[in-house]
Amino acid sequence: MYEEIVRLKKIYEFRSKFIKTVREYFSFQGVKEVDTPLVTPYFSHDLNISPLQTKYKGEIFYLATSPEFFLKRLLVSNMGDIFEITHAFRNDPITNYHNPEFLILEWYREGWRYLDLVKDLEGLLKYLSNKFSMETEYINKKWEIISLSELFYKYTHIKLEDLFDASKRKEIALKLGYSNDSFEVIFYKIFISIEEKIGKERPTVIYDYPEVLGGFAKSTETDSRFTQRIELYLKGLELANGYTEITDPIEQKMRWEKYGSQSFLYDIDFLTYLKYGMPECAGIALGLDRLMMCFLNKKDISEVMPFSFKYFFKKRGEKSGK
Repeated sequence: MYEEIVRLKKIYEFRSKFIKTVREYFSFQGVKEVDTPLVTPYFSHDLNISPLQTKYKGEIFYLATSPEFFLKRLLVSNMGDIFEITHAFRNDPITNYHNPEFLILEWYREGWRYLDLVKDLEGLLKYLSNKFSMETEYINKKWEIISLSELFYKYTHIKLEDLFDASKRKEIALKLGYSNDSFEVIFYKIFISIEEKIGKERPTVIYDYPEVLGGFAKSTETDSRFTQRIELYLKGLELANGYTEITDPIEQKMRWEKYGSQSFLYDIDFLTYLKYGMPECAGIALGLDRLMMCFLNKKDISEVMPFSFKYFFKKRGEKSGK
């Protein structure tokens, strides 16, 4: 028990200094810190994300999977550049890289586009590495900025665009032994097999994702099949996801209806805000616990967040004698 208490103190001292340093970076950049609700009546609009739910007075509510749509409401109210550090919740399996509750950093820059966000990613990580003298050599290497199509072909010798074609996709699925030949299934099965290689030698930013994987990102100007989305990878671990935001309520509603589900209520209130006019901007979310893992060279997220779900299940096992 004594060792656990010592470890608890050590980890939280690091977390406290780390989070304070993140706040310093954005404060020096003139970005305002805000806070938003953790409980919402709206289901996650990303079909790849499942929320945790609760009830209040017989009504179903959800724990926020991210602060995204409340932060965008603030952008409509002319808050300017904003950021938030908050807890987020996702009903996904417990793994070495995921805990159902985690710490998220999300920020928005007015007048920026998706690739402009690389400036903040580099600036923030270099600022942190200078403060903590960790991973400085790795972070200061020239970052790899590469399109998803280029990266996909680089590691698989499969053209991403071929997955758009039903006949070519089916042929690829048969070669790889996959029974389901939908775009999403084939893409993720292949991508998972190469993901751990991304960013091994230097930080890597991937850009331009197919619309079906594009969340709520604007389409690219050169090819409407792709969206202005980026992701940051460090040492095979996905850390951040951002994009040029959709500001048109009609386009936003169409995207929800195209890729959403009829079984949940999408955020109609947010569409009302958009009608007042959200400024052109780019936003990005970054998992702070995963970033701490990289800085401390840890392989399990529970090592940087002692009160994880693994901790809770361990304690339950001890009480039951398992």
